[in-house]
Amino acid sequence: MGQPERLVVELRRQSAGRGRGARLDPHAATRERPGERTGGGGCDAGRAAHLARTPALGGRRSRRGIAPGGRAGRRSDDQGTAAAQSLRGDLPGRAAARAPGDELHARHPPAARADHREGSRPRRARPVAGSHRDCGGTARGGVTGTILDRVQPIPSRRRGDRLWERFAALAIARPWLLLAAGFALFAATLPFAVRLYGDLRTDLRELLPQGAPSAVALQELERRVGGLASLAIVVRTDDLEAGERFVDALAARLRKLPPQLAARIFWRIDEEKAFFEAHGALYADLKDLQQMRDLLRDRIAAARRAANPLLVELDDEEPTQAEADPLMEDVTVRVRAAFGRLDHFIDGYLAGEGGQTLVVQVYPPGAATSLDDDQRLFAAVSGVVRALDPPSFHPSIRVGYGGEVRGVIENQENLVRDLLVSSILVLTAVASVLVLYYRSWRSIPLLVLPLFTGVAATFAVSRWVIHYLNPNTAFLGSIIVGNGINAGIILLARYFEERRRGNDLEQALPCALKTTWVATFAASAAAAASYGSLGAVSFRGFNQFGFMGTAGMLLCWVTTYLLMPPLIAIAERVRPLRERKRSRIIGWVAGPYATALTHHTGWVIATSALIVAGSVWGMWRFVRQPIQYDFRQLGSRKGLTEGAAYWDSHVDAVLQSYQTPTVVLTDSPEKAQAVAAAIEEVRVAQAPRGTIDSVATLQKLVPDQQPRKIELLREIFRLVAPPKGRPGLVDERIARALPEDLRPALLRLRERTELRPIALAEVPSRLKLPFHEKDGKSGRLVLVFPTLTTDSRHGKAQIAHAKLVRRTALQVDPKALIAGQIVLTSDIVDSITSDGGFAAALSFLAVAALTILVMRSIRDSTWVVSSLCLGVLWMFGALGALGLRLNFVNFAVLPITFGIGVDYAVNFYQRYRQSSGVEESLTASGGAVTLCSATTIIGYATLVTADNMAIQSFGLTAVIGEITCLSAALFALPAVLAWRDRRRAATEASPPELSSVEPLIQPERPRREARGL
Repeated sequence: MGQPERLVVELRRQSAGRGRGARLDPHAATRERPGERTGGGGCDAGRAAHLARTPALGGRRSRRGIAPGGRAGRRSDDQGTAAAQSLRGDLPGRAAARAPGDELHARHPPAARADHREGSRPRRARPVAGSHRDCGGTARGGVTGTILDRVQPIPSRRRGDRLWERFAALAIARPWLLLAAGFALFAATLPFAVRLYGDLRTDLRELLPQGAPSAVALQELERRVGGLASLAIVVRTDDLEAGERFVDALAARLRKLPPQLAARIFWRIDEEKAFFEAHGALYADLKDLQQMRDLLRDRIAAARRAANPLLVELDDEEPTQAEADPLMEDVTVRVRAAFGRLDHFIDGYLAGEGGQTLVVQVYPPGAATSLDDDQRLFAAVSGVVRALDPPSFHPSIRVGYGGEVRGVIENQENLVRDLLVSSILVLTAVASVLVLYYRSWRSIPLLVLPLFTGVAATFAVSRWVIHYLNPNTAFLGSIIVGNGINAGIILLARYFEERRRGNDLEQALPCALKTTWVATFAASAAAAASYGSLGAVSFRGFNQFGFMGTAGMLLCWVTTYLLMPPLIAIAERVRPLRERKRSRIIGWVAGPYATALTHHTGWVIATSALIVAGSVWGMWRFVRQPIQYDFRQLGSRKGLTEGAAYWDSHVDAVLQSYQTPTVVLTDSPEKAQAVAAAIEEVRVAQAPRGTIDSVATLQKLVPDQQPRKIELLREIFRLVAPPKGRPGLVDERIARALPEDLRPALLRLRERTELRPIALAEVPSRLKLPFHEKDGKSGRLVLVFPTLTTDSRHGKAQIAHAKLVRRTALQVDPKALIAGQIVLTSDIVDSITSDGGFAAALSFLAVAALTILVMRSIRDSTWVVSSLCLGVLWMFGALGALGLRLNFVNFAVLPITFGIGVDYAVNFYQRYRQSSGVEESLTASGGAVTLCSATTIIGYATLVTADNMAIQSFGLTAVIGEITCLSAALFALPAVLAWRDRRRAATEASPPELSSVEPLIQPERPRREARGL
């Protein structure tokens, strides 16, 4: 008997992962399925799978098939591969035994569920070794018999696949043409990228919206006054006399500098001290002078009564001597503060801290407000200091620099240095990781050249749109390199995998493009969406960061998929990739890790639950105070020990006041006086726990109520004068009522005060200078000096101070502008707390919607988004446990984490949908996904080396988010999926009753009616 005739039947079915609309498509059966390969002539395994795809194993029947109305489970993709193996065994010349129940015409096959997966499902056959269900290809050791050679491949009907196949063919045929286009793009955009980095602005005003009140006020202050910044030269010495000689010599040299560099030099207070010695008592409060006069009268009356025993005391409320002394002491201290306000300076110099610190302040002209002006001034001053050779005056002399001028220069220098260091570190570390992972040096140019083209294009677009870099966007280069390389890693890893399976360039390249573009585009688009959410807020520190990040993610993806294929083609021509063993494909870690995780899912899930419990506790700690209010932690770390911040602390100790007050700008002197009076009332009401130390205006430089004060002072002097015939200026009975340290103050008041009115012209010019404007007007500014405790360590107090001054001033003058560093910082904190939450919520919604759109399955998207939420929860738990807080820089980590963190879950789950189970998908994709995370972590980790602590906190927070999201995607999610698959396999292990299964072949319809004969 001859060989029996074999009838091959094709039935249409919906492939796994397709949407509902695919079932209604009459051509759905002819489209490419994950188990088919439509390229090239080496697609035997795919053809066999196509020919053998029958409902023999209970697969889902076509709606127009041979058994209408029959109910059967949908057949999984890998069953088609198993059928292909069975078919090969039945071809002429090849015999293979089939397991019972696997016959082509089984009468009562068991039903298979639609979502039936392998990994924990032992009944599902694995793909043939060497083949792949997405691309197929000739299996290593497979069959290329005559029958299969005559079968024509079914062409792909998906537009995306056809597009990538044509592009792969173009890249292989004309790689140099595509590379020339890429090089032209790189050459055209590189100059603009260089110019962008050449315009680096460190002013915090660049973070706020252009219409922010504090930013507008600072611009108006610079326009009207030119700013109040100065350069402070701080001299530390063990010999006060030597230090005084040095600052005298230094001031003499500095006064010779051109006026366009140094407008004023201030190091002595002789004129100001003499002025307050003579007229300071007139600046005392009128109530204090009246109280002093009354207490003196009471003291003299009490002394007279004590000297006359015949007088009887009838007033029980008359204070005794012991009760009167504290009152006298308090009022004397307040009056002394008026005429002795400069007593803390030693020898007429700006000296303090026990004579160990001297200060020289250099003021630039009002028009000098740029970084270049500050740098020229500092270069000239530091040159003069070096020329004097400070140790030659005394070996103990040390010179440092503070003030806003030095602070701006220091921030710029530190930022440029940190940029250089982080760039070198990120490139070196990423290259090392790539070589270790791919075990091939060829991976470096294949990944780096497209990446650099995308980065250059990103910065060029940013130059055209934004024009400059601010403190937040300065480090985006390292971040874009770490994130933008992810798409290339996934693409190159898949290409290497296909080549090492035995497929040639013509098969491996289109396969790698077709099977990775969806996942990588979804991940890049999600990251771009998270960056884009930052563009929806008005805070420029966020929206510029978001624009550049969005452009970087998309452009790096485009340049990767456009330039990597021709680079691969050229590399294969120069040196073809050698075939390696399967164990090298799996890797040294991914395979054993996947096996251990899928065999111990219970332990993994329990560990994840414990981490969740700990994260809830850490998140509770975090939400109690999420914002960093110690503003010292936002500046230079080196500056706290040896930089401008360190030397500024010595300047504050010498001057005993803030160097830069909060300024209220009004339109007229009358409004300035009204605002100052309102703020003064608030200061008095809040003292001594308030944040306002003093309020100054030009009008207050002339004492008010001078005739009445002069009259009170004359009466006080008459009361403290000794009786006739006794020597001295103060009565000893009055002096004994005061402590020893206050007696000289009363003597100075009596001896040196000039009892005559003073005019504004007599006030020292240095005291009037801050109130003069460039156009010649004066008296329209109000200077509000905060207390020394309202410093950068107490951010909440600074915010309260800014809000108090602004609220009080605007109540009096709604058009007033309030400027100052404290106000600027307060507005930044308000912006991040209001805009940051909105940006984070918008980012999450955008990422979730994009995930659903790309994966085209709400159920699968739910797994991915749940993994992201778990990683974010772990991140907040870690932040709370470590005591980390959010600031105006690292607040952007929250929305960015959503977009980048979902990358890992998307890539793993996409491979899980294409493979036979959790273990296989984790083995195949775990290494590449981990490498993506490693490069991103490297990009963030290099920021930890920055000197700026705000940038450090950004890098550290982002690294924590990366690690937690990666752990959720490759640790918790696979364990839960494997546990679910195992439970489903267990419920389907026992075959259903025969009565519940309809026969596959209906007797009334011949089998030849099936389509595809």
